[in-house]
Amino acid sequence: YNYRIMYQKDITVEEAMEIFSACPGWPETDEMQALMLMDTISNSATDITLESYLAYYQERLAEDETNYYFLKAVADLLKIQGRYEEALDYYLKASDVAGILSYYAVNGVGDCYFYCGQYEEAIACYEQNAAEFYAPNLIRSTADCYLMMADFENAKAALEKYREAGGTDSIASYAMMIAYQENDYEALLNYAEECLEEDPGNVKAKAYKAAALKALEMEGAKEIIADIDSITYSAGNGSALIAESILGRLDRAREIYQEMQTLYPADARQAVKDFE
Repeated sequence: YNYRIMYQKDITVEEAMEIFSACPGWPETDEMQALMLMDTISNSATDITLESYLAYYQERLAEDETNYYFLKAVADLLKIQGRYEEALDYYLKASDVAGILSYYAVNGVGDCYFYCGQYEEAIACYEQNAAEFYAPNLIRSTADCYLMMADFENAKAALEKYREAGGTDSIASYAMMIAYQENDYEALLNYAEECLEEDPGNVKAKAYKAAALKALEMEGAKEIIADIDSITYSAGNGSALIAESILGRLDRAREIYQEMQTLYPADARQAVKDFE
């Protein structure tokens, strides 16, 4: 039901209520719940509204402390706010009563372990769910953990396993990160070009390619940087933030981040995670 709301245009509150209410075991959805769920799912909530939503669900949880949906809602909101240790506690409680919905609760546990820097614990959660539900995206999530641990060999192995499991998303962006961290600029150049073939407008890939060309003392970096400079970024563009950081233009990266904090606080939080 999350995906229906994320990708369905011009959805009304009444339609959202109908979608949520159709979910097995979901409590009767009122208009306030539908509004806040649509808001948080679309990442358009502000810090103020997030606090209001959190208070609402904590009140509901006080009435029914073993309700999976209320536990997970509180956990999700705390995670969005970056309060990962608190969120972890609620995800663990949610996983105890999740039943057939354990996939979502266990993933939440894994995400919180990840953001708390407990990567081995996160890997265990992702692998548990990947084995039980055969979800390639969870295998890819283990690659994130290995990247954060600077364990590039296992990160590569996880990406290969992701492909073998039927994963279809491009892994060029992961490969670029690994090559960049290993200072393997020839590989970085190849992966950046592969990524640009798939997505010619990928500003991160352009920045990686420019960085590789400069490191290899090859021509073309100046032209790529000029191309990047010709782009008018939309306000708070997370990819632009990372691209400017790759190019070492940290003042510009700070400006973009400040725009994101003002206009899109949820995106700013995600950008920090991506940047790390």
